Amino acid sequence: MIAEHGWRSLRLLAVIPLMMGGTGFALAQDGSAAGTLLGRAEARLAPLSPNERRFILAAALGQEFDAAHLDGSDRSAEPLRAAVLSWLCMDDSAAEMLPRRGISVRQTTFTGPLELRYAKLAVPLSLQDCNLESVDVSNAELVALTLDGCAVQSFRGDQLRVERDLSLKRGFTCAGEFRLPFAWIEGHLDLSSAKLQNESSDALFADGCRIDGDVRLRHGFTATQRVSLAGVRVAGSLTCDNGRFQHADDVALYLPGCHIIGDWTLHETEVTGGVVCHGTRVDGDLDADRSRLSDPQGVAFRGYALEVGGDLRFVDASLSGDVLLESAEVGRDLNFADARFDAADQPLRVLLQGMTAARRFRWTGVQFRPDAPVELDLRSATAGVLYDDEASWPARGSLRLQGFDYGEIHDDSPFDAKSRIDWLRRQHTQRFRAQPYEQLACIFRKGGQAAAARQVLIAKEADRADQSALTAGEWFWYRVFGPMIGYGYEPGRAFVWMIGVVLLGAAFFQFGYWRGWMTPMKVVEFVSSAEGARPYLSPDYPKFNAIVYSLDVFTPLTYLHQANYWVPNPTRGERLRLGFWSPTAGELLRLYSWLHVVAGWTLTSLLIAGLSGLVQH
Repeated sequence: MIAEHGWRSLRLLAVIPLMMGGTGFALAQDGSAAGTLLGRAEARLAPLSPNERRFILAAALGQEFDAAHLDGSDRSAEPLRAAVLSWLCMDDSAAEMLPRRGISVRQTTFTGPLELRYAKLAVPLSLQDCNLESVDVSNAELVALTLDGCAVQSFRGDQLRVERDLSLKRGFTCAGEFRLPFAWIEGHLDLSSAKLQNESSDALFADGCRIDGDVRLRHGFTATQRVSLAGVRVAGSLTCDNGRFQHADDVALYLPGCHIIGDWTLHETEVTGGVVCHGTRVDGDLDADRSRLSDPQGVAFRGYALEVGGDLRFVDASLSGDVLLESAEVGRDLNFADARFDAADQPLRVLLQGMTAARRFRWTGVQFRPDAPVELDLRSATAGVLYDDEASWPARGSLRLQGFDYGEIHDDSPFDAKSRIDWLRRQHTQRFRAQPYEQLACIFRKGGQAAAARQVLIAKEADRADQSALTAGEWFWYRVFGPMIGYGYEPGRAFVWMIGVVLLGAAFFQFGYWRGWMTPMKVVEFVSSAEGARPYLSPDYPKFNAIVYSLDVFTPLTYLHQANYWVPNPTRGERLRLGFWSPTAGELLRLYSWLHVVAGWTLTSLLIAGLSGLVQH
């Protein structure tokens, strides 16, 4: 029996060069191991096809097996059984005989499922440009796995562990499910230019994965159903540049609760179905510049409580759906420069309620359709610098600023009271809010624009009156007295009113004097030069001066020697017919003088109250 086995091994060694297609392997030291491995395979998997023998010998000698470059056209078309590769990786005695270079196969078709569940393979496994029915590496422990350019029907890698890279790039195609839940890849997960075409469930399901390198879904990567990476930890960067993620009925890119230590890039990426990343943490930048994000359900990007250590950018992005970033925290800039909101016939929302942008919030060059207005919600948000422009401001009723706290306004943004008051008046007016006005006034004061700050605070009170239900007393304050002194913020306005009333009164009183309606109060000052002659006014009696008289009557607690000597006489002047009342001209002038006194007391009181700050809100 021993002699027979020895003779068989010698025969195998003799035909090895022929099996390898005349490639001239050096078999001096490896021939015995290769022959032994081939013999074991024959015993376990007989009968082996010629290509399967060549494949086993190539693996044993650390050579690449390439079916397309074998001698003879019939050989390249001959498939290999996946069971042969499974045995080579799973059988402990066979795996021990593999050289450190590992198994390398190119342009080969495998039949049957490749079952490597719970495999522990100490050498790399590389299959490139191959066709496989299904691959199952669940719970396996591999050094490295490469399936570049391969076409598989399904891939299962639940709790897979790979010491180096899991490479599925360069046109890798999976027609069915692709699973990597709770896998641990100590190198990179590279799916660059891969195509995941599952039509029944997730195109990529990798929840709970740990990737110690980068995750690369870029350079033409395509997924026709959801890519689910919930709870993934990526020690490097997540790169989705130039990728294409599609899901007609649900979220296309699903990454809640992830931790990405590097950057997450969606540069020039197309996502149809939206992105969900609630509670995700990105220590670097999140870059969605020139991306195209849309969702038939209406939400293009959802990132509640998203944390980004660097910049969060949507520069020149096309957004056909809502952007929801409530309670997000951005370490540097939140940037929407030149973003386009182009959903047809539906209003869009950018909800930034409770968001924090530590350095700057930029909203410039933003474009949106006239028939699809954008609502910008900044309630309780915080930004170091507000950088915006008038052309990007939402329409009236589409801005929410309650609680928005910003440290300053960028130098290139509008910084005048008129423009900023127009900005404030674009707020949603269901309920009046004072904080946005006070915040803006504070920024103007810090910038040395005290007059602009006062204008904002005056606008606050005027808008409060327009947007609130007023009692009778409030109506008089907000509609009559308050505007006279700028609601206490510009008490000097009372001087203008006072001058106007004094001049008006002077005109009325002068006209009355000319017509004889103003008469001396002290008749004893009339004297006569002869008995029976008409009395005339003593030259020592104070002369009438209309301006001084108006000022004396108007100003309380003053004595200018006019109001005590002259008075409108109600018995003078022609009688006028005013409906049921027929007063004389003197009576009307007397009535006006009383109103003149009331106006003086009122305006003087308002001036004092305004100067003392008693009526500022």
